[in-house]
Amino acid sequence: MNELLSLNRIRSRYRLSLVRGSHLVLKRRVSEAGMLLQSVSDRRIFFVLPWKDTTLVGTTEVMQRGSLDDVGASAEEIDYLIARFNRYIRDPITSDDVASTFAGVRPLVGRSSNPSAIGREYRIQRRGSMVNVFGGKMTTFMSLARKVAMRVDNYFGTRAHGTRSAFCLMSYSSVDDLTGDRKPRRMPSRELEAVEIRVLGSLAEKQMSTPEYYPLTLNALIAACNQKSNRDPVMEASEAEVQRALDMLQEEKLTWKVVGGRAVRWEHNLDTALQLDPASKAVLTLLFLRGAQTPGELRGRSDRLHPFGSISEVEETLQRLAASPDPLVREIARRPGQKESRWMHLLGSAPHPDPLPASEEKGQERPIAARIQRLEDQITALLEEMNALKAKLGE
Repeated sequence: MNELLSLNRIRSRYRLSLVRGSHLVLKRRVSEAGMLLQSVSDRRIFFVLPWKDTTLVGTTEVMQRGSLDDVGASAEEIDYLIARFNRYIRDPITSDDVASTFAGVRPLVGRSSNPSAIGREYRIQRRGSMVNVFGGKMTTFMSLARKVAMRVDNYFGTRAHGTRSAFCLMSYSSVDDLTGDRKPRRMPSRELEAVEIRVLGSLAEKQMSTPEYYPLTLNALIAACNQKSNRDPVMEASEAEVQRALDMLQEEKLTWKVVGGRAVRWEHNLDTALQLDPASKAVLTLLFLRGAQTPGELRGRSDRLHPFGSISEVEETLQRLAASPDPLVREIARRPGQKESRWMHLLGSAPHPDPLPASEEKGQERPIAARIQRLEDQITALLEEMNALKAKLGE
């Protein structure tokens, strides 16, 4: 992977360490039951599994220094496993009891002199049309496949339908079965609180803008919720408030906890629950994070989330979200001085401004007119001073 990135001139903050795990196949059945044991010296866990008339013992963790074309258990690894296993059995084994060995190499994200200290989390990075997967393990492959499918979907702006492989990978898709029928939108059972809306918006924003860091840890999510930029209003949500919001959203099936790495991470479930395509998700995310906005404002702020070609594309997306049986947005009156109407989402309980009465709109216009008049007066005074200065200089 490192060589492939270099050949394609793609810079990445992730580098892989190749860690080898080796196993022994013993000629005899040493145990009647599987065992999970711990090495006393380095506290590493290894397993013992009876299989037919043999026994499997593994595994080691050492750096793979040589070529990947020549991967195998070293003499040191064989001695290590034999010595650790002999501490737990009455009839010790020797190298003569080893029928064969096999080994595999794990590509892990990170660097350390101790292979056991390198995490097993996966990382996904998309650069242009190339999706790069770093690390990962068998127990998280479904989550990994789903994340890769989501990034491919975001790139093409399409959704998969009709094939078993697409349906299995893109589990967030809007198909209900292999016939292509759409699932019904699953709306929340209640109005969401302001912190819950901010949590959903922050998760969706980071998924689309920086997918290599998604899903988010709790600390990363708190920082995203409390950002000073691209947030209206700015919040100071505490760890307890964000955790409570995540727990409540999980009850609504709108967030999921991702386990398997060193830290617990969180992801949203908006795609499946609300049946969102990439354009709809981008628009709804901006409304979550910044409140009511015009189509022009939404387009200007969506560059990192979804490439809208024109304001009309944003308006079409808003109309789709508003016209469904379970509308997610609605149009509200424009503000004084704005040419476009604003749109707001319908999932939260945060107050939204109502249209101003005509008398108040006129009251809002008077300060604007006064400021314009002051600017014109200042420009006139500056021109007079400049003309007087020119006259003194003989121009």
